Amino acid sequence: MATTENQEASNSDPVCQERSLLVSTLHQITECLESTVGESKDVFQATQDVHNYISLDNPKGIRQLFAPMAVYARALSTLGYRTWQEVEGCVSKHYRIEAVQQTVEDLLSAEESYKNLVSTVEIDLEKYETKQAYKKTITAGDFLPAELTLSLVDGSIPTLESYLKRHLHAFKEQLLRLEGLGCQVVVVARGTAESAEKWLEYTKLTFLLLLDFDLKLYRHFGLRRSVSAVWSIPTLLSYAEEKVAGVPPAPSYPGDDIHVLGGDFIVDSRGQLVYAYLSKFSSDRPQLDDVFETIVQLG
Repeated sequence: MATTENQEASNSDPVCQERSLLVSTLHQITECLESTVGESKDVFQATQDVHNYISLDNPKGIRQLFAPMAVYARALSTLGYRTWQEVEGCVSKHYRIEAVQQTVEDLLSAEESYKNLVSTVEIDLEKYETKQAYKKTITAGDFLPAELTLSLVDGSIPTLESYLKRHLHAFKEQLLRLEGLGCQVVVVARGTAESAEKWLEYTKLTFLLLLDFDLKLYRHFGLRRSVSAVWSIPTLLSYAEEKVAGVPPAPSYPGDDIHVLGGDFIVDSRGQLVYAYLSKFSSDRPQLDDVFETIVQLG
């Protein structure tokens, strides 16, 4: 009788209820990660072609690694949190309980397996990228190759030298400050003209977009493709937090390669590179203050 009463008391205790919900929610993430890694590992080994595997056009390829994001997001919603840091705080609160400790250990083990799979794919991709990389990349102080050609969305092909003389549309919001400093802003994108047009329509941005179909300028700048920078656990958590916050995901389009990391560069009117920031992961961007400071120093 006493045992039954104690169990009923535990079931009605808010702390016990929170702990039970935490354990079951983390267990669901672990199951999803284990299932995703098992299936993806088999597909990758059977494919034996890293480019086919990482193509988003392949429904059974690397895009399967995105499945845990939805489960992380559902976990946040279930637990009533908006950030994973809050979840970690809840874990710390209950960590003295053995069931919580074991659940966390299982989750960390599953996340490590996910990380190892991504690293395996990354190694294969790096082998190819090393062969494709230019022997000498452009760094601050170097001049850009004037004969390099990029494509406009409409299909015309200006040289980089001629484009430096063209006037660009004004940037938006805080970046209007760049125009006040006498700067011209341009986005150089990879992918197809169709995907570029859809991207401009989606973002509502008005500046001119140039296309680097074969990644010539990207490789001149030393920019690379990376799997680990896009499919890491922290990246999945970031997307999960955005999903819970109601931030719509940026769309992807056929022919687009999300694994190409970008960068931010400042080129003076002579075509000399004076500032370079190579992104370490997909959302990595420089501090605008650093960009403005460089431009002001140019006079």
